[in-house]
Amino acid sequence: MKNTIKLWLIDLVSFTTFFLLFGIFNPFTVLLIGFIFITPYFLITNRKNYLKYFLISILFGIIWSLISKGNYSYNTNFPDFLGINFYLLLAWSAGLFVFYILFLNIKKIQKYNFVIKFLIFFIIYSSTLLLVESIAYHVFGIHNELAKNYPPIKFCECIHAPRWTQISYFILGPAYFIISESINKLTKNKNS
Repeated sequence: MKNTIKLWLIDLVSFTTFFLLFGIFNPFTVLLIGFIFITPYFLITNRKNYLKYFLISILFGIIWSLISKGNYSYNTNFPDFLGINFYLLLAWSAGLFVFYILFLNIKKIQKYNFVIKFLIFFIIYSSTLLLVESIAYHVFGIHNELAKNYPPIKFCECIHAPRWTQISYFILGPAYFIISESINKLTKNKNS
């Protein structure tokens, strides 16, 4: 139990530091380096079982990048290929994965049934999403130039985007949660 808490704190500090580096270095470079080190990090900490969640998050990042293809052009020089913005792909993949891993390791929440865990996840995810988007926009100055004329979410003045995109941001996390929890349950049943 102590080891789990220690790893959770190391994860939290590592991921928070990683996010704060966006304000110092090019956010895409930080994401790319972090993305490269995710797999070795979880192998070194003997948590290779998390890699399935990482692969699911990459799939979500690819799907979202394809759905929203051509709707992102940041004020910073982030590379894209065939209309797919790599910053968007990496940010969503890493963000969903990191958030789920931190959530998964809060053991007190894991004892609840699926519905309660889902509601707790949704509340924490939505709050974290708004906080991260606000910091990225207001502090780090990351702006989607193609969406600057769309109204933001008022109380945080962030996520300048069409309504369907704003709604999708709040759907992506719960959808990832449902799929990851389902796979988690399937692998537990398979191993039983």
